[in-house]
Amino acid sequence: MKQELITVCITTFQRKTLVGLAVQSVLDQSYSNFELILVDDYSNDGTKEFIENEILPLDPRIRFIFHDENKGLSCARNSAIFNARGKYFTFLDDDDEWQQDFLAKFYELAERYPHIPAFTCGTIHGSRKVYSPINGTIKSVIRQGYAPPVAAQFYLVKTLRAVQGYNPEIKSGVDHDLWLRLSFLDLEIRSLDLCLSKPNANVSLDRMTTNVNKRLTGIQNSLNIWKPDIEEHYDSEFYNDFSKAYISNVYSCFFINNIKQKDFSEAYKTFVKIDKKVSFLSRHIRRLLSKNSKEYSASALDL
Repeated sequence: MKQELITVCITTFQRKTLVGLAVQSVLDQSYSNFELILVDDYSNDGTKEFIENEILPLDPRIRFIFHDENKGLSCARNSAIFNARGKYFTFLDDDDEWQQDFLAKFYELAERYPHIPAFTCGTIHGSRKVYSPINGTIKSVIRQGYAPPVAAQFYLVKTLRAVQGYNPEIKSGVDHDLWLRLSFLDLEIRSLDLCLSKPNANVSLDRMTTNVNKRLTGIQNSLNIWKPDIEEHYDSEFYNDFSKAYISNVYSCFFINNIKQKDFSEAYKTFVKIDKKVSFLSRHIRRLLSKNSKEYSASALDL
């Protein structure tokens, strides 16, 4: 039986030392009928040359797009979406990895439910597994405060094109932009009862910017852009709650990162800014302190 083509998107920028690991994770997949679109968003650290000389010769299924200027993550992913030749589409950031049967398992699920346009799976973080069963509309999932990492998502290409991909004006919270745009169409989603994605598998704790104010400015700009659509498709009360939770989660992410790095002075500065009424904070902290836990539910708005 003919297998459908799956398009895999990897975007990169100034990540010469990481992109090869992500590419190998795709080449190691047990499902073979895929194309890998690599999009370099105008790197100048040798990433382009590394891809051309070391990556492209590895496999004819790899395609390369190089931007002639730095356009941002939204545009980089859109380049892959609108150049895809596959029926299905999935993302892998340049610091992510997959289990070897990621594509095979998603393909089986998607073919079993042809009326479902979007799918997700659980993730692996070190020795811990994160799984939240999702079956229903994307809007209902967002109302519960959950958004899966992009490396745990799988779509029909036509679905991503129906929402015009990502909004190029969004510079922070890019993953949530697509998630919101899909929810506006009341699309259904189904989860794969497996943990197959390893987001941020190849980066250290210092990947997060140390400037919380810069991050907050970017998120606030995105919230302002999203506001009219969120209020139209949800309501004003939801937008206010969503914004409060989003901003508070920025502080909580910095707080947890500071604790892990034992920077307790900065941890205190961010902790006092956190809205203690936002329920996912307690889940973050329990997750951090529960070293013996091997499996737990995914937290809301995992930035």
